[in-house]
Amino acid sequence: MDVLRTFLENYQQSLAAELGLVIVESGKSGVTVQMTLDSRHLNPGGAVQGGIPMMMADIAGALGAGLN
Repeated sequence: MDVLRTFLENYQQSLAAELGLVIVESGKSGVTVQMTLDSRHLNPGGAVQGGIPMMMADIAGALGAGLN
């Protein structure tokens, strides 16, 4: 699992990690990520910033692609 080890080593210094994204599960059949939202994830109107779910999808997709 060199791909997973390299990904996780680099992930520790990423924006996603800084914002609290957690990789819950990863394997060839799928990747699950989660994040506990707080005020830094919200726009001035109080809704989740649009980039947050996109970042979550990007990380999950990149990891999934690397594992397959």
